Amino acid sequence: MIKGDIMKDNSYLKNLIENMDVNTSLKQLQDYVEEMVNVRGFADETPQDCLLLLTEELGELAKEVRKSHTHIKNDTAKNNTKDLNGEIGDVLMMLLALCRTLDVDLLQAFREKELVNCNRNWQ
Repeated sequence: MIKGDIMKDNSYLKNLIENMDVNTSLKQLQDYVEEMVNVRGFADETPQDCLLLLTEELGELAKEVRKSHTHIKNDTAKNNTKDLNGEIGDVLMMLLALCRTLDVDLLQAFREKELVNCNRNWQ
């Protein structure tokens, strides 16, 4: 966890996060995830592991949207402390982790797919 004179731990990751702003690129996010998985010991996760975790996080996001943005009743006895932003953040983190395991540049993948979509006739 030491590279040069920098101790890479959660404090190191916190510093990276605190320096992110609206100008942070997808590449920088992907670089952050590379650092994060190494610091936290997740570097050996497979694409299958990441896909399962992404699916789990999508389920949690769906539940949060149901609780906060539909007329469907909730169990008021349960402690509903989750938040929509947190769940969206988890989904993005797991998508970036999946991209890492598959060596996919997320921005490039998005651009390539959207160029295909631009040639479609949407009705």
